[in-house]
Amino acid sequence: MRMLSNLPIPLKLSSAFGILLLLFVANGALSYMQMSNMNRAADDISENWMPSVETLALLEKQILEHRRYELSHVLATAEAEIAGMDVEISKIRKEIVDTRKKYEPLISSSNERALYDDFSSVFGKYIEVSDRMLMLSRQNQNEAAYEMIKSESRPVFSKAHDILEKAIALNRDGATAAAAVQHGSYESAKWVTIALLVSAIVLTSMLWLALRSAIAAPITSMTAAMRRLADGDKGIEIPARDRRDEIGGMAEAVQVFKDNAIRADQMAAEQAAEQAARERRAKAIEAMTSTFDSSVSGALETVSGAATEMEATSQSMSATADQTNRQANVVAAATEEASASVETVATAAEQLSASIREISQQVSHSNRISQAAAEEAARTNSSVQGLAESSTRIGEVVNLINDIASQTNLLALNATIEAARAGDAGKGFAVVAGEVKNLANQTARATDEISSQISAVQTATGEAVSAIRGIVGRIDEINQIAVAIGSAVEEQSAATAEIARNVQQASTGTKEIAENIGGVTQAASETGAAAQQVLSSARSLAQEASSLKSMVDKFLGDVRAA
Repeated sequence: MRMLSNLPIPLKLSSAFGILLLLFVANGALSYMQMSNMNRAADDISENWMPSVETLALLEKQILEHRRYELSHVLATAEAEIAGMDVEISKIRKEIVDTRKKYEPLISSSNERALYDDFSSVFGKYIEVSDRMLMLSRQNQNEAAYEMIKSESRPVFSKAHDILEKAIALNRDGATAAAAVQHGSYESAKWVTIALLVSAIVLTSMLWLALRSAIAAPITSMTAAMRRLADGDKGIEIPARDRRDEIGGMAEAVQVFKDNAIRADQMAAEQAAEQAARERRAKAIEAMTSTFDSSVSGALETVSGAATEMEATSQSMSATADQTNRQANVVAAATEEASASVETVATAAEQLSASIREISQQVSHSNRISQAAAEEAARTNSSVQGLAESSTRIGEVVNLINDIASQTNLLALNATIEAARAGDAGKGFAVVAGEVKNLANQTARATDEISSQISAVQTATGEAVSAIRGIVGRIDEINQIAVAIGSAVEEQSAATAEIARNVQQASTGTKEIAENIGGVTQAASETGAAAQQVLSSARSLAQEASSLKSMVDKFLGDVRAA
């Protein structure tokens, strides 16, 4: 059975049908042989034995009629009757000759030939005796003729008739033997046919069982396995894989389908895992971008607010410097008037005291403004430093995104290779892998653009830091000038007190006041210039913050779009 399982199905079927064909050919050949024997026996009966029996029977009848005519001839006395008998005898003799000619070709055996030769010899003698007897009868020698019948003709005729009876019996026995042969052939053919039919039924049943076991049963098992595999049962064991026939080939093909289905499930699971990982990475990136957006937006708003406040402060400083300059001019005029007239020193001193008080208030206000500007500049510097650190973190995030894109591109390449190995079953996954690869390339390009934008932001941030440092330096200078103005005001207060106490020293005091007022004027001018510079830096900082916010918004939009 093992060897039968390894034979190809066409060979199995060909062998089965070949065996059945040989069986039917043998049945046909034996039936043909038996039918041929029966046909030969029938032909022998119909063409030899029966014609011989019929011809010999006719010949027997004719010689008996000849004998009857012969006796009638001897018994006849009238000439006409004798002449009539002669005619009948001549006629019957001619029929006997024709019958013998008809029989001679039917002789089929040496025994029959010997009997016929004996008959011919005896019958010849009988005709010779008959001729002599008829001659006597024509001469009306009836007694002599009758005596010849008894003495010579009867023994010869009886012998010829006996030989003819033997020939008839021989042919009858031959016909009987031929019939027996025919019947035997029929019986033999019948039993051979029955035996062959039974053998054919048994062999057909055996072949059916063998083919059912070798072909139908494995195909049924294969069909059940394929149906379970189609229903999603990947754990089914594929039967008949050890066979070496077409069913074994089918089993190997179904095993390939099973392996491909398992591989497809694995690839689907890997794709689902990769998709989940991509979603987690996307959520992480979204969270980082949201955090980055919040922190950077807050920092930019802080920078923008600080720039706006610095602008307002610088405008206030500029106004204070202008007012200080105007007051200094007033003080200078008063000082000149005090120099021209000592009498008006007291009045001028009072006016100077009032002016000095006002200047002191303005200087205090200017000092507070410069301190606030210094604090705002420091906070702005901290914010810009935070912005620089955020841009650095953004660069790290961009590098992380770039690494993720590179890894995604590598995974897409591996997926494309695996899809190519999978053949037709992996075409859809190859398309998805191509899309993932394109997305990874787009992400890489986006991260490159973001990197360039972040570089620009870092450059602008560096410039902003430098500008803010300059602003801080200018504000420190303004603070120093304010301190100097405060010192000058204190000196003016002392001088005014000294003028009140000692008018004699008014001239000297007015000179010192004039000198101090010149310093105040110069300091006020410097304060105005510093305020203008602070205003310009604040406006530049506001513009850079707005540009930085636009770039950050674009970066976040590109990241979300990717």
